[in-house]
Amino acid sequence: MPGTTVGKQMNQGYPGTYSRNGDCIITPRIVTSGDASGPAFGAAVVLVQDSTGGTWTDAAVAMAAGHTPVVTQGANYAFAGFAVREVATLESFSGIPGQLTPAIQKYGVGLPADVIERGSVSVIVKDPQSAGYKANGKVFLRLVANLGGVPGDLETAADGGNTIQVPNCYLQTGIVDANSVCEVTLLSRNTV
Repeated sequence: MPGTTVGKQMNQGYPGTYSRNGDCIITPRIVTSGDASGPAFGAAVVLVQDSTGGTWTDAAVAMAAGHTPVVTQGANYAFAGFAVREVATLESFSGIPGQLTPAIQKYGVGLPADVIERGSVSVIVKDPQSAGYKANGKVFLRLVANLGGVPGDLETAADGGNTIQVPNCYLQTGIVDANSVCEVTLLSRNTV
């Protein structure tokens, strides 16, 4: 077998897969009814304060509805964490038998969704400004479309008021695979 067929680097996992699970805090809440599609696995999630004690919504969906995610602890639409791929029971399966990508990619509206509030998880982080992926690098949430990024994207560099830095979050290794998946670590909870 020629050496060119042997991979040099493994993929970083599927978005939303938690890793280094010795120090994870994962919190379930219902996906808010205003979230038409539910948070995708690995997507940034915000807490919506309501009479039920709070629900989750995808940060990009919140922005599309006119709400700006904040990093103020305990505030409405505060960044909470990332949707993790932890689905105990699936209502249905779809896809091609033997396909490598899981057919279910997000949580449904009105159903419980698990969000990692502290710990390490695989997410899609884009780098449109070529700042470079690096170990312990900062992570930013895009609020306004610019430089090829869209609201809800996670990025490695600030873009003025178009992004906010995700609190206590950093790139774990700086290694990114061909699918833009890399590992990030949340050091502390933002919703308490």
